[in-house]
Amino acid sequence: MIRTQTQLTEEQVRRVKEIAEREDIEAGTVWMPWIRHDIPLLTSNYVVVDTFAVLQRRYGMTAVCAFHEELLSMVHIVWGEAPLHTQALQQFFTANRRQLSLVDCTSFAVMRAPGLRRVFTSDAHFAEQGFTCLS
Repeated sequence: MIRTQTQLTEEQVRRVKEIAEREDIEAGTVWMPWIRHDIPLLTSNYVVVDTFAVLQRRYGMTAVCAFHEELLSMVHIVWGEAPLHTQALQQFFTANRRQLSLVDCTSFAVMRAPGLRRVFTSDAHFAEQGFTCLS
């Protein structure tokens, strides 16, 4: 079996958490089909920081702790070091679009480096960039 990775955006990480809370289930169970099929999940530290901020503002520290303990243990985090940050900033400034975030541009760079094509999102920016959106 060919193992492919799926990139998670901040929108989808929050959505999984919200679905889990609404359905009163552990957030990890939302991703269990992927885990059972050994599909590695990854995200960037930019997405993690942004998600922490949103969860803290909307739901408080209990949600941030649950996200950290229940979800991030199942996800590989790519750390945005200088070359990745520079590439993301270049795309961000070149695009010059109000609705395109630096976090999105970082996700594009994270995905392009190893040639990832699938992303768990409904964010149209990813489809515009040629990625296959799963949501």
